[in-house]
Amino acid sequence: MKEGQDDSAKFMHYRTKQNLYTMTSIEEIVQAIVNINVWLVVKIFVLIALGLYIIFGFIIVREVDLMNKTLKGVFNLPIKIIACLHLIFSVFIFILAMIVL
Repeated sequence: MKEGQDDSAKFMHYRTKQNLYTMTSIEEIVQAIVNINVWLVVKIFVLIALGLYIIFGFIIVREVDLMNKTLKGVFNLPIKIIACLHLIFSVFIFILAMIVL
C-alpha cells in the first residue's frame, strides 16, 4: 500500500485478501463435492437396502414361527421351510453383492 492511502483503503485491501482465502476453501468444498464417485454412493445405498431386506427376512421367519404356534395345520412345515429359504437367499444375495460391488 502507498503511504498516502487512508485506513479505509487498507481495510478494503485486507478484506479482499480474506475473501480470497474464503473463496479458496469454498472452491475446495465444491471440488470435493464434484469429485464424489457416484457409483460408490449407489453401491453403499444398494448394500444398505439389502441389509434392510435381511432384517425383513428375519421378521418373516419370526412371524411364521408365531403363526405356526398359533395355528396348527398341514402347511406349517412347508411355510416354515419357505421362510427359512427366503432368509438364507437374502443373506446369500447380500454377501454376493458385497463381493461383486
